[in-house]
Amino acid sequence: MAIKSLEDLSKGDCLRYHQTDWLVTDQYVYSHTGTYQETQWTLESKGKQTVYLVKQEEKKGSDTEIVWILTHEIELGSIRYPGPQGEWVSFKEKETPPSPPESIKLNDGTSFTLRNKTSGRARDDDGKMVPKLTWDYYDSSGKRNIAIEIWEESDGNYPDAYDGTVVDLSDIRILPPDDVKKVRRRIRPVNKNLSNVYVFVGIGAFIMMSSGFAIEWLIAASIPIASIIIMFLYGSLFWQIAFSATWIIFSLVLFFIFNMAAPFWTVLTILIILSVLILKMIPYFSSDIREKVTPLIFFAVFLPGSWIYSFYMYFRFAPGPHNFIQFMETCLLPIFITGVLFGVNKLLDQYDQQT
Repeated sequence: MAIKSLEDLSKGDCLRYHQTDWLVTDQYVYSHTGTYQETQWTLESKGKQTVYLVKQEEKKGSDTEIVWILTHEIELGSIRYPGPQGEWVSFKEKETPPSPPESIKLNDGTSFTLRNKTSGRARDDDGKMVPKLTWDYYDSSGKRNIAIEIWEESDGNYPDAYDGTVVDLSDIRILPPDDVKKVRRRIRPVNKNLSNVYVFVGIGAFIMMSSGFAIEWLIAASIPIASIIIMFLYGSLFWQIAFSATWIIFSLVLFFIFNMAAPFWTVLTILIILSVLILKMIPYFSSDIREKVTPLIFFAVFLPGSWIYSFYMYFRFAPGPHNFIQFMETCLLPIFITGVLFGVNKLLDQYDQQT
């Protein structure tokens, strides 16, 4: 397999820069204007450090200027600009100047001059397309970059600051597929607790089967148990609370309103509503990025919910003796519907990025 070019980097690829290996964890394209486009790759190293590889493309007449920058987020207050009385004032989140200052300084005294200012629309942490301004500053060598991004939300402007270096592409090496797996294991090692859980669950399942426990019940319990394990090993405290609250609400609705006899499609509708409500809660209670937590919503809430109710109807209403076709329908229907909804959500996200 041929090694990719930098332009073709995608999530899951790995690269090496100055003897440090980086895993590509995300990619996004910002189309600011008809003459300017910015592509950003999120990179993660073994020490959990996160940086961003940025490709800036700007059309200037018949030529296109391309600049590659490796940057990381810094404190907004570490940047100063000339105040009205000539004094140097630190940037503050709620007091961003209405127009970009012509020059800025870092607290270490390094001076930077405004070179570019661009505007466009980009997706925020809530997944909404909002206006975004970018002010690009460079030092006297033209090698160090300070970028100030201002997100214009409905409740105010939210600035972020980044400190970067213009990179020479010859210093970046895209790792071949044979090395990618090794780098992934170093940067994101397998959770040892999860391995222990697999062993415990396997032993428990073997004991139950040896005792005559029906395989149907084991399979019925597999998805809910797996979702609980994934949530409490990988989810933040917020998602653990949201996960538990969702299941409590779901159970109360089924028991008190439908007396555990709701049609399957009604149950799916309830789960969709609960999943959408959780997605809407993201910007208010969590700093996680929407596309990172969406799989948790589908595979830790929607799939186990529809799976449990599908097997509940199977055991209670399916005519016996149960046959293989009934069993496969019970398993495949929740999986198929979850996959379709997850795919539709991905397509909507891609559409938002393009628009």
